[in-house]
Order: sequence, then C-alpha cells, then structure tokens
Amino acid sequence: MLQQLAFIQHSQHSIYLNARYNNGCTALHLACSAGNTDIVHSIFVICHQHHNLKDTSGMTPLHYACKSRIVGIVSLFMIASIVFNARDNDGWTALHHAKEL
Repeated sequence: MLQQLAFIQHSQHSIYLNARYNNGCTALHLACSAGNTDIVHSIFVICHQHHNLKDTSGMTPLHYACKSRIVGIVSLFMIASIVFNARDNDGWTALHHAKEL
C-alpha cells in the first residue's frame, strides 16, 4: 500500500514522520504518548500526515493522546476531525483508554 510522504525540511535534512518503529509507532504516536502538545501541533499543521495510522497493537495516535490525558492534544484531534471510533486489537476505542486511567 502506498502512503503519502510527509517531510519536515530542516536545514539540509528531511525527516520522514510516517516512519515506523518496530512496534509500528510513528512520531505522532510518540509525541502523543509523551504529552508533547507543541510537537503534535507541529505535525498536524506542517506535515498533514496520516493521523489514523495504527501501531502493531492497533492503537492510533488518538489512543495514545487519550491515555496521556492531555486535553490540549485531544482537542487538536477534535479540530482535525480525526476518527474517534477506531478500535485497537483489544476492541478498545480511545475513549476506553481515557476512562481506564
């Protein structure tokens, strides 16, 4: 499956933000998990990357945002009209994860 490329130009280097780690996480997953609102905002505004990509456990960045319980990050997802009913491999939505903590 072809995916859109999303790059940030920084001096002479490009960073591929849809790159995945072994667990399937992207930079957006990690920024949401860390609760870093500024980085999440930058990825949303500058990169226009796929915001609903799932990791190997089926979790989207929104799942991580809800787990981190950072309202500002969840609000960014709401503004961007991200799919809220996506389920992970256990059948949980992001709201299930928010409630669990």
